[in-house]
Amino acid sequence: MMMPSGVYWVGDLCYVMRDCWEEVCELLFEGRTDYGCNQGEFQLKDGRRFSMYNTQWGDGTFESNGFSQFSVDSGSLGCILKDDITDPSADFKLGSTIDFDKEFEVSSDGGTIFFGDKVRIYTGYDEVEDDYEDDYEDEGC
Repeated sequence: MMMPSGVYWVGDLCYVMRDCWEEVCELLFEGRTDYGCNQGEFQLKDGRRFSMYNTQWGDGTFESNGFSQFSVDSGSLGCILKDDITDPSADFKLGSTIDFDKEFEVSSDGGTIFFGDKVRIYTGYDEVEDDYEDDYEDEGC
C-alpha cells in the first residue's frame, strides 16, 4: 500500500497518537501469537492511515539523512498525515514534519527505515560497531 502525498509527521507515533494508542496497538498485535508485532501501513476505524515499522534495537535516538534526530520510546517509527493528528497533547518536537509531493512507500531493510526516497532513518548499529572495532583493534581495546 502506498501512502498518499501530503504533509506528514515522521517519528515515533506514540508522541502524537496518545489519544488512539490503544487502537494502534490492537492493529500492531492483531493476529499475532508470538511476541512480535505487525509492521506496514494501517488504517484506524475512523479512516486515518499511518505507517509504522520497528527499529532494529528498540528505543533510543536515531540519526537520519539530513533531517533531525528521531527519539523513540515505543521501539518503532512511522508517519501520519499531520492534519490527521487529533491528539491535543501531541509532541511534535520529537520528530519532523515533511512534505511528500508524491505518493510514497514506507519500508525497512537492515535497520534502516525508508520513507519513500526522501527520508532514511538509521536504527541499526552494526556498521557503527564494525567501524569502532576497526579503529581500536590495534590499540588493545
